[in-house]
Amino acid sequence: TMNDIVINEILFDPLVGCAEYVEIYNRSLHSINLKQLSFFIIKNGFPNPPDTTFVKISNESYSMLPETYLALTRNPESLFEYFTAKVFL
Repeated sequence: TMNDIVINEILFDPLVGCAEYVEIYNRSLHSINLKQLSFFIIKNGFPNPPDTTFVKISNESYSMLPETYLALTRNPESLFEYFTAKVFL
């Protein structure tokens, strides 16, 4: 349903060497295919009107299990240097 996936954390100003990330949480009791999900990035910079960038989370089917967290980043290797994590890919 609409509220099954929530943004749990946003790291927008990381330490040097660590990547920015958005952590999502599947609070439902069923798996969700990340290929069906997207982010919309809205920019509002002077003098241009607001624009929207559409970003797919995954181009491939990937099931996010119930009650699990997932960090989305452009540089996953850097997160492993700073955080302990389990990899389920």
